[in-house]
Amino acid sequence: MAMNNDRYRDKVRKLLALAESNNPYEAERALSQAKKIMAKYNISAQDSEIVEITAIPVPRKRLKDYESLMIACIREVSGCEIFFKSRYENQKWHCYPQFVGVTSDASMAAYCFDVLYSQLVRY
Repeated sequence: MAMNNDRYRDKVRKLLALAESNNPYEAERALSQAKKIMAKYNISAQDSEIVEITAIPVPRKRLKDYESLMIACIREVSGCEIFFKSRYENQKWHCYPQFVGVTSDASMAAYCFDVLYSQLVRY
């Protein structure tokens, strides 16, 4: 049963991350589903220690193929969900990768991205 609870906690984490969406309908639906699962399987908010950590911004609206591939690899290894927010700041577009997951996983994924991206930019 513990394995199933872990699966449902992970599902709740992902739904709570989706509840931060800019689309209000999608966010409301995700939050509603998360609450139903939490009630059905007796999962508390503390059980789903979800955090969202924003990595260093990429100075353009869209990622290049090699950046997307790097992020996909980090996602696979860390087990975090990754969302992107684009903002127009100082007359330039910036893409902010956001790593969502358990505290240790999300912080490690963001750190990996920061280090690897800095190395890519350097060369």
